[in-house]
Amino acid sequence: MKTLSTSCSGLLLVAAVAAAGPVHAFCGMFVAGAGKQLYNAARQVAVAREADRTTITMENDYQGDPNTFALVIPVPVVLQEKDVRTVRPALFDRLDAFSAPRLVEYYEEDPCYRPEPMMDFADDGAVMESAGAAPEEEPKVRVEAKFDVAEYNIVILSADEAAALEKWLTQNGYSLPAGAAPILAPYVQRQSKFFAAKVDVKKLKRGPDGKVTLSPLQFTFAAPTFELPIRLGMINSKGLQDLIIYALSQDQRTVVVNYPNIFIPTDVELGDKLQEPFGKYYLKLFSTAQDEAGGAAVLTEYAWNTGSCDPCPTTPLTSDEIRELGLSSGYGVVTRLHARYSNKLFKDDFVLGLTQHDRNFQGRYIMRHPWKGPIKCENPVRGRWGYGQPQAITGNLPVTP
Repeated sequence: MKTLSTSCSGLLLVAAVAAAGPVHAFCGMFVAGAGKQLYNAARQVAVAREADRTTITMENDYQGDPNTFALVIPVPVVLQEKDVRTVRPALFDRLDAFSAPRLVEYYEEDPCYRPEPMMDFADDGAVMESAGAAPEEEPKVRVEAKFDVAEYNIVILSADEAAALEKWLTQNGYSLPAGAAPILAPYVQRQSKFFAAKVDVKKLKRGPDGKVTLSPLQFTFAAPTFELPIRLGMINSKGLQDLIIYALSQDQRTVVVNYPNIFIPTDVELGDKLQEPFGKYYLKLFSTAQDEAGGAAVLTEYAWNTGSCDPCPTTPLTSDEIRELGLSSGYGVVTRLHARYSNKLFKDDFVLGLTQHDRNFQGRYIMRHPWKGPIKCENPVRGRWGYGQPQAITGNLPVTP
């Protein structure tokens, strides 16, 4: 059976995970052709906050008939064409590789090696830095704005009633999952707007293999609130979902303020050999940490200034990449937040906040390989470790242990 998946967010938000196979998209809501059952397994989204402006970037990882693709996302204001754009898909690969939990293998140096006495090595440890109108006989749905961006046909909607919005979407070719109206209702009641997009198949780009590639969507708005609605995306979910949020701010770390936030266990010594694949080990560690925090918790996997990393599995994010993601300065702090959740585990949308960035943090797991060569000197010096290229836990791991 063909499937359609898209990783987006809006104010619906959410993102995804370290998982196996491609990271499948997400959005506020998945909408597909009639009779098609869609499930969200993993999502990723980037969110930049600068003063009262929020920029949300949604990755769209698409499979299936382009004619069935559509998404609906609640947003706090009416978006105009100037507020919406597409960005390079490679940005998500860069964010994932830069911030993912990493395995570092240290190799013991020759115990008989003696460095030149004039060499003065700086401390190679992690750098710590401070871082309305009266209702009519039948409730109406209004098209507040309508425009095209790249391959997307976009409308911004408002509604007097959730049932009316559900009816309008259905009549206009958005085949909604069962149970949409009750989830839409709280957003309608607080006068949210709805960002709805379809694909113009005439503008689609296909690779040499014929696969359709959709551009990531990005939009910016000003609002006093900093929220990531997740409940709408649970309509068509099956079981647990993984969400990764890449949050960027000028000089502060991002947290989810209405659920417990904990740091993932880090600097764990794994000996010289793993008994299972590193990805499987990490997912067990993540699940244990979340369970110990009570289940409904968000784990921080990374919080670091964008201009550096240690150890670095890839080159640091560039100032142009940071600006493309929504920070005008081209420099800031990236926080990687990871939640595994279901509609029973997390009952409220995520409310985000900023807090002091007083130390750089990363999920780091260490293997040490002792020297196995000959030792033919007096007074050998043991325990001097160098390391090879770190391996990051990116989007190629299984979603569940």
